[in-house]
Amino acid sequence: MNAAEAVVWRVLRAGRAGHKFRRHHPIGPYFADFGCDALRLVIEVEGGVHDLPHVAERDELRQAALENLGWTVFRFDSDTALARTTEILAAIDRHAREIGAAPRPEAVDPHPALRATFSQWEKER
Repeated sequence: MNAAEAVVWRVLRAGRAGHKFRRHHPIGPYFADFGCDALRLVIEVEGGVHDLPHVAERDELRQAALENLGWTVFRFDSDTALARTTEILAAIDRHAREIGAAPRPEAVDPHPALRATFSQWEKER
């Protein structure tokens, strides 16, 4: 995992997107940088190599295949991933709202005391 992917993973793993993402998420014959099953959303972090014509062409074919499987693909360059993760989170939030997906309960308010209360409530249900 490169530095830009590591930054995005820290944000996603911390729950700041409000939805559970997996790193190196398998989808069909592909592995997405990050994927969220609930949103059917792929996040790809792209470095400079993706500007090369043959790599860009392969990326387009891969994206079309993922979209044919019912996934939405968001691509962000490394600069955005390193310096502007809020743009990534905003894009995820917009997508979730468009498809009507509610955030995970623990993502609504991640305060530890509330998380413990929520966990107790879930056990009692």
